[in-house]
Amino acid sequence: MSSWAGGELPFSRCGESETRILSAACAFLLLAGFHAPAAFAQSGAVALKPIGGDITAPALPGVEVFDFTMPPSPTPAGTEPLNFDVACVLLPSQTVVPNCAITITWLARNGSGGHVHNTNRPPGRFKTQNNVIGGWTNPQTPSPPPVVMDNSGATGLLGLTYNSPEASGVTEFTGRGVAVVNGQTVFFGPNTFTIGVQIEDLALASGAGLAVDPRSDMHDNNNGNASQNMVGTLGTMAQSFANTLTQQGQPVPTVRVTALSLPLGGIFDFKVQWRPPHATHRLGNDADIGMCELTARQRTALSSAISAAALSTPYRNESPAEDVCGPGGTRHWHLLLR
Repeated sequence: MSSWAGGELPFSRCGESETRILSAACAFLLLAGFHAPAAFAQSGAVALKPIGGDITAPALPGVEVFDFTMPPSPTPAGTEPLNFDVACVLLPSQTVVPNCAITITWLARNGSGGHVHNTNRPPGRFKTQNNVIGGWTNPQTPSPPPVVMDNSGATGLLGLTYNSPEASGVTEFTGRGVAVVNGQTVFFGPNTFTIGVQIEDLALASGAGLAVDPRSDMHDNNNGNASQNMVGTLGTMAQSFANTLTQQGQPVPTVRVTALSLPLGGIFDFKVQWRPPHATHRLGNDADIGMCELTARQRTALSSAISAAALSTPYRNESPAEDVCGPGGTRHWHLLLR
């Protein structure tokens, strides 16, 4: 066994009952810097921090503070990793215990990220340096269960990677360990931590001349969030639209926004759980605008306002010349922030 030389552990955060425990005390650690929970189980503690820097969410009034944050995966393969080194460590000596059997379990918190449906919800995927894999980032069959069990080996350090799901929300994961120390079985943990899978800084959209409908199947009233840039750009578009029609002596209808993004971004599943056809609307930079209440002249004015506001309509059939309200039509235009 060897002492961990990565810096002093923040034992002051472990609570008085923990610091009184001497050689029998132990901790299950995710190393490379440390993050300690507020509460502990048994005689062990968990401290953790991802490799590559602290990305802990800031403490904002009225907002849950996660132990870590990361963006959702843009593809089913899960390409946004969070990397850890994992070890079992005795306290207070900070001795790394080799050959510790480590178990990680995790789940996606029900109802998080604006999703009120939870059947077969992807919890993300953990993978150890020895290629032990559990969990999944998008629905697939069969899916390995959200648990990985591996051994820290002779060094006492086990590399671990987490790939986020496409669906934003909260991932809760728990670490446990067991090892033989001086002929005695010692248990480490368990302790649970949270990963906030999210797109940062989305907010409810509103503005003069806009009517945002936050309702969505499978998401209650959680559809209506956008980036700050998108919110401002939609306001610019609505003002330009109103100015054009006013100059023409025409009535100015409210621009109806029927789809934006979920509170934490990520996949905005529609009709089918955790999958497209609603393939976009993940980053807060997309909006659907209702068309069927607008006249041909109003659609032309809106098209000009969209271009002037640096928005694009990426689908060719969504223009004043096309009837999106006929049979099989989308009944809306899709806007994208350039």
